[in-house]
Amino acid sequence: MNSNQWNIVYNIFDHDVKYYVNKIKSIKNINKKPEMARIHFRHNYNGVKKIPVIHDDHNSVDYISSALVTSRGLNGISMHRIEIRHNMAYIFIADKKLSNFLYSSGNNYIDVNIFNTFSIKYILAAALHIEDKLNFVLNYDDDNRFIDFLVPKNINFLIKARIYKETKIFMEDISFGDEPVATQMKYNKIKIFNIKYNSRRCLGIVQGGDIHKFLFDISGLYNNYRYKL
Repeated sequence: MNSNQWNIVYNIFDHDVKYYVNKIKSIKNINKKPEMARIHFRHNYNGVKKIPVIHDDHNSVDYISSALVTSRGLNGISMHRIEIRHNMAYIFIADKKLSNFLYSSGNNYIDVNIFNTFSIKYILAAALHIEDKLNFVLNYDDDNRFIDFLVPKNINFLIKARIYKETKIFMEDISFGDEPVATQMKYNKIKIFNIKYNSRRCLGIVQGGDIHKFLFDISGLYNNYRYKL
């Protein structure tokens, strides 16, 4: 899939739902140590114009939903939908921990890193609201090289941004594998300072698409397992 000159790679899962649920269940509290690394980006741009986006024909808006958000004050990562409207950026905060962290801040904003990686463990940790996400990321595999806090070495792009408490309501049709439903969605204003990347590739989870539904299936099966414990 191509969008605004980016190559959006969205066929990211190569196993079935049960495989990933079993993988999540097998993660133990091993506490592997992370390794700090350096990375040099070839491209560095200010503003929102170079952000990789998918065009949502149904809602007539450009967005990216596989970008992961992390903050030094928040010990975790979360996946969100970021929309670009009239050259302004907005973020739908899907994670309560990030929302609580934002609104408990003494400032009117929090500074965050937004990044994208081909490591499936980040998509799983961010999308499934696993409580100890740091432990999950460290113990999923042996690739634990970070460039900043939880930001992995093998990222496709890195965005420095600021999320504000100020919100806007947009009417959108959303889908969770069923027919789209018209819903009022509350977005926070977000300021993009710059974006860095080496090549125009990134993961893309199409809202309402097969990959989106796949994540919900993993979450549903895993939650059923947790509630039985």
